[in-house]
Amino acid sequence: MLGRKKKRNISSCTEHLFVIMLDIISIKGMTGPGYHVLTILQGDVAMTKNVPAIKLESKEAFTIIGLSCKTSKANARKNNTIGKLFSTFLNRADEIHDPVSNNRYGVSIYPDGFSGFENYAFIAGYQVSAAEEVPEGMITRTFPVQQYAVVTHKGSLKSLADSYSYFHSKWLPSSGYEYSSQYDFQVYDSRFLVPDHPDSELDIYIPVRPSKEGAVVHTKSPIRGKVQGIYIPVRNIQAAKSWYSTIFGLPESGQVVNGHLYVLPIGGPDLILDEMPMWGGNKPEGPPAYQTPAISLPTDDIHEAYQFMREHGVTLVTEIIDARWFVFQDPDGNKLMVCECANK
Repeated sequence: MLGRKKKRNISSCTEHLFVIMLDIISIKGMTGPGYHVLTILQGDVAMTKNVPAIKLESKEAFTIIGLSCKTSKANARKNNTIGKLFSTFLNRADEIHDPVSNNRYGVSIYPDGFSGFENYAFIAGYQVSAAEEVPEGMITRTFPVQQYAVVTHKGSLKSLADSYSYFHSKWLPSSGYEYSSQYDFQVYDSRFLVPDHPDSELDIYIPVRPSKEGAVVHTKSPIRGKVQGIYIPVRNIQAAKSWYSTIFGLPESGQVVNGHLYVLPIGGPDLILDEMPMWGGNKPEGPPAYQTPAISLPTDDIHEAYQFMREHGVTLVTEIIDARWFVFQDPDGNKLMVCECANK
């Protein structure tokens, strides 16, 4: 028998949370089922500031009722599909009878072979004890008994990527566990305060199982696991400095170092233009150029970036491929990629 409806107080800060949920979803690109590769270029500097607590927890089968949509990381980022879905759900939340609690669930369900670019399903909902009555337009989904790695993120949502990164790059490889299913979910309960509060908490549930191979632990290395700088071979440092500064919209205020090096003032690892006198730069043809696009540069709009390059007379090696990336060539023959990817 269905009980009476329970009025749930949804605060404005909670509504704001789900407006920015798209940013959370778009940074969940990791290695493993349901994840794509995220290169952590800056190592673990940010992660060590607030290492998330991680525990193993077995959870009984549970059922969610909520609103669902099909989206992609790019679409969620551009069109706020996740934020809009949650906003709609919260406006209709009182239609769900007898939820187990006021906790909000955000469930991502990935297709087989998910690389981070394909469409996936997302559900915004509540856990219920029984799905006897499903409001019009909503769906119900039951998840089986499962063991999870529960990652407790503390602090601003802006640093949520650090908690994911710590789990995938630090905890999981030495844990003796592996991914076990094609979904994950986040739970927002009373510990979640406001998006930017330093004491706010939420839990990320990632399905795992004992690894057949056990934990892979390597000897500690004196080489730190991060990229400090990327060198681009050029023939004329002044010409290259001017060209790259134009393409990136950067000032040309920096100085050439040692007569052959120029560090572009960009975020992330240093991008260093170098005449490379030790590696062919002292020859008439200059140092060998990159013939494989090993460097990927991010953009928020791949079509705008492509048009910008065309208007500036840049040699375009490819058209836009898969609506996500293209390759161009600099005046020294180096091939580089521009990508509208989930992780920027």
